[in-house]
Amino acid sequence: MHTRAYLQKLGVVGSLIAPRGSSYAQYAPEEEFLNPSVPGGETLIYENNILDGVRTQYAHNLEASLPPALDTVNFAQTGAVDVIFVSPLTQQYDYSYLSACLERLPKDAYRVLLPQGYTRDISTEGVVRQTGFQDAARIVPMFDLVVLSDEDIADAKDAAREWAAYSDRTSIVVTHNHYGATLFTRAQETFVPTT
Repeated sequence: MHTRAYLQKLGVVGSLIAPRGSSYAQYAPEEEFLNPSVPGGETLIYENNILDGVRTQYAHNLEASLPPALDTVNFAQTGAVDVIFVSPLTQQYDYSYLSACLERLPKDAYRVLLPQGYTRDISTEGVVRQTGFQDAARIVPMFDLVVLSDEDIADAKDAAREWAAYSDRTSIVVTHNHYGATLFTRAQETFVPTT
């Protein structure tokens, strides 16, 4: 299910800001964005190949994932925003860009980071590998909640403990597939099993 349809099912109105080429419309024609697509451009595509139970992931059209210029984003359309989700697919959304973007959105909105893109290193051949979240110390404190999977980064629980120490306001959730999740704050760690 595409983002807009899922949100509408929940009774939520969503707005998207994302880089994409004009080819994106073939994948999700009903999506509406606050920024224009790159005319004639391609869209970032991830490819997963699984051989003998081992996944190799490739990123195609990486140049299409550059953050949109903020002067092309119609922030006036965001209106009253209760929750902001930031879910970069690559590391190209740096601290300066995020700061400038978040400054243009309501300060009291609940801010959620899904940092999977920050834990990916993409080679010149497009091979995706795990890496550490290099700027976590500056980016994590900008959010109220950070959610990652224990498959996104090696030693996810250790990373979550470190990230939780960056800010009193930020909670970190590490999901453990069908086993449950662990909530980390600066003060405590709580495992919640799947029921």
